[in-house]
Amino acid sequence: MYLAQQLIDKSASDNLVTVTCRGVMANSNCSISTSVSTQEEADTLMILHAVEVAQTGMRIHFYSQDTDVLLLALRRVPQLGTEPAIIMGTKERRHTVLLQPIYDQLGPEKAAALINWHALTGCDTTGHIAGKGKKGCFTAFLASNPTVIDALIGLGEGPEPSLAVINGCEEFLCSLFCPRKLQITQAHNLRWQLFKTLKAEQGVETLPPTHGAWLEHIKRAHVQANVWSQDLVLNPVVLDPLQLGWQLQDGKLQPIMTKEAPGPEAVMRLVRCCCASSTTACSRRCSCRQNNLVCTELCHCAGDQDKCNNIDFQTISDGQDVEED
Repeated sequence: MYLAQQLIDKSASDNLVTVTCRGVMANSNCSISTSVSTQEEADTLMILHAVEVAQTGMRIHFYSQDTDVLLLALRRVPQLGTEPAIIMGTKERRHTVLLQPIYDQLGPEKAAALINWHALTGCDTTGHIAGKGKKGCFTAFLASNPTVIDALIGLGEGPEPSLAVINGCEEFLCSLFCPRKLQITQAHNLRWQLFKTLKAEQGVETLPPTHGAWLEHIKRAHVQANVWSQDLVLNPVVLDPLQLGWQLQDGKLQPIMTKEAPGPEAVMRLVRCCCASSTTACSRRCSCRQNNLVCTELCHCAGDQDKCNNIDFQTISDGQDVEED
């Protein structure tokens, strides 16, 4: 199946430019390149030839149902000539969306950052953020400070994300989980703050991802943003995903979830013991007991009340010890 998308000039009688993986065809006499691009995405191919066609003075209307095309086109509004638009919907529900008013409302910086925001908050290749929908993420984007916007604009530039880009993206991701009236920009600080407020019935799985998890996610977003940043390049250079958040398993690309522990080593020792329940029953030598913590499902004893003597807070607070067998 060939990739085919259309650019429509509404100032004439529906002049068409059709882009396929084999070439570029037009039903009007407009000066465009017929070279075959090595771009793999139809979305970026549309932008490549739309900007080229716009330079001939034709008015550009995209025909696409894809959000990616809308956001890619918004970034290139200054290069798309007069009254660029995207036609969305089908049959009776088809409608034309003018791009210039949206661009003006967002402003140049946020219009440029929006496509990379899409990569960071979830597109076809990067995965979505659990519990956070696009609407809430977009609200946070609109409220973002210039540092975050600059980081989003820089996502996809260079062989790997810079420290400034990583920090800015992490700050934005933290804002999605940060309680009101608090401004926490680093994942480890946010997780600690939320950990301290966990209720008894809440588990650590309710905490936001760690810095290590965010880092791998930002790297994967960087790969996609880099592809989109080359939408005006006939033969783009693709980054190696194996160096940026991906790994090969059984011949297929799989995301690296994290390369870091979920907490400091000292904390990890405190939250689980390695007691053999058949011998010590989590008595005096139990690391959980020594640090005034009860055993949990993370421990070797699994916090089983039939095998563990360290599952009652009252026993700990009373300072009672159970003699070892």
